[in-house]
Amino acid sequence: GDYMEPYVFIYKNEEYIVEFVQTMKLTRSIRFEVQNNHIVVYASAFHTRKQLIQVVEKHKLAITNMYKRKMNKSCDYIYIFGEKKEITFDNNYYTIKDVGSYRTNEELNKILKRLLNHYIDARFPYFVNLMHVDKNKYKYHIQNTSTRYGSNSSRTNRILFSLDLVHFSFEIIDSVIVHELAHDFQRNHSDKFYEIVYRYCPNYNELRNKMVKGMFK
Repeated sequence: GDYMEPYVFIYKNEEYIVEFVQTMKLTRSIRFEVQNNHIVVYASAFHTRKQLIQVVEKHKLAITNMYKRKMNKSCDYIYIFGEKKEITFDNNYYTIKDVGSYRTNEELNKILKRLLNHYIDARFPYFVNLMHVDKNKYKYHIQNTSTRYGSNSSRTNRILFSLDLVHFSFEIIDSVIVHELAHDFQRNHSDKFYEIVYRYCPNYNELRNKMVKGMFK
C-alpha cells in the first residue's frame, strides 16, 4: 500500500506515535498493535488517513491503555485481578508468581483466559439471577480485544468480555458484567440504563474511572 505519514497525539501529557500500515486485504476492519514503542494501525486501502485518525481519536483511551499494558508486560510484572505479580525468566520460560509459566504470548493468553473464565463462570450466573435476566438467554465469550471491555449483541444474545479484564480487580470486573447485563433492559446508554447499573453497582462511576485511568485496583 501507499506510505502514510505517521500521526502523533498527546494524551495525559504523554506523546504517542501512530503508524499506519495499509494491507491488501479488502476488509473494513481496523486492527491496532503495539510494536517497538509505537502504535501500529493495520487497515485496508479503503481507509483514508483522515478516517484512520478519526478512529484513533475515538479509541484514544483504549489505545493508550493497550500501549501501557504492552509496555508493562515487557517489564518484570503483570497485574492479575488487581494484584501486581512478579514475572521471572529462567530457562526460556517466564513464570508468574503463584500463577504459572509460559513461553509465548499465546501461552500467556491461555493462562489469563482460564483465570478470567473461572471468575466470570461464577459471577455471571450470580448477576443474571440478581438482576432477573432470563438465565438461558445469554452466552458469554472472552475475546482478546482491546477496543472495549464488553459488548452485548441483541442479534446473537452473545456477551463478549475482553481478556484485558483479567488485569483488573474483581469489583471492576463485576461492574462490567452488570453494565452488559443492564443492556438486556435498555439497549442504549440512557439515564434509564444507568439507573439499572447503579441499582446493582452503586459505585459504578468510581470503578469506571479507575478503568479509564488504567488503575487495576
